[in-house]
Formats: sequence, structure tokens, C-alpha cells
Amino acid sequence: PSSMSQVAVRRMCATGLCRWGLIRAGGLSLGAFTCPTAKGDEHLVGDPRLPGFWLEGRSDGKSYRRLALRTFAKAPTAPLTAILPAVRAASPGPRIASCSLYYEPKETPEGSMARRFVLRLPIAAQRTWDAGPMVEQDACGRLGVAMVGDRYFEVAPGHPDQVVFVDAGSEIQIFDPQTLTIAPAR
Repeated sequence: PSSMSQVAVRRMCATGLCRWGLIRAGGLSLGAFTCPTAKGDEHLVGDPRLPGFWLEGRSDGKSYRRLALRTFAKAPTAPLTAILPAVRAASPGPRIASCSLYYEPKETPEGSMARRFVLRLPIAAQRTWDAGPMVEQDACGRLGVAMVGDRYFEVAPGHPDQVVFVDAGSEIQIFDPQTLTIAPAR
């Protein structure tokens, strides 16, 4: 795992309970840990229909499933924001029609700047939303910014025709987005 905390990786491997491997979904593969019931039965499930991966597990006796990573196709020379109609369709939310993709650079563990985008409301609308009553649903749906966690979009390295959405959550994840490989189109 390249971008995961090396301390976290050593901890996961030291328990002997979680195993590292590649999970596949159609033409995608992603490095991830699979952890048995003793560790929440957390694992990735490939879904070639997205294409992408769901994170599944159990917590407090309840099963959960959330989108971990998926891809969106675009023309190789089109800007990342060209995927906005497809993103809005995949992320129903109470204010999705007002949500757009905004550039938010992020420093990588290697010290370079990643070209990341987030799905959110315009600043003034976001302030109004945040000041309103607390609601369970995020304004821009499950692909938009959230109160907790880190969700972002970026062009897949080496694949200018693919944009990757990652929900990195708020905890150390069992998958490493930097290990994503995309098979060439046939």
C-alpha cells in the first residue's frame, strides 16, 4: 500500500487477521485489506456496473455499505468538470441541482499537490445550509462533501479519460486509492 500510513499498515498486518489483496471490478483492480468478523468483517466488493467498489462491514451488530471508490468516463481532453451531469445523477441530494465540482488542491504524503475536486454547494449556499437545522443527508448527496470524512474526485493517473471518486472516510481506510489500476479499453 503506497499512500496508507505505514504505521496503520503494520498494525493491520501484525494482527494476522486482515489480509492484503487485489479486489477486481470489471476493468478495475484496487489494493485492499479484507478483515474477518473479529475486525468488523470489513471488506470491499467490486461492482462492475459502476464501475467501482463498495465498502461493506458490520458495526454494533448492524451491516453497512457505502461507496468507497468509483470511476466516471469523460473525453480525454475534456476538463474534469465535464462529468458533472453524471455525478449529479449518481448523487441524489436535496440541493444537488445547485452543487458543482470545485478545485481543492491537497498535499500528498510525498509532498506534491494533488489536483482534487469536491462536489459542494457554492460558498454562500453552503454557509446557509450549514447554519440551518442539522439533517442526516448531505446537501449534495453521497458524493458531495460531508460533515465527516474526505470525498474527492481526480483524474486517474495515466488515464485522462477517467475520473476517480474516492470516499476516504474519516478513519484509516482498508483500501489504498493509489493502487487503482484501470485496464485499457478494448
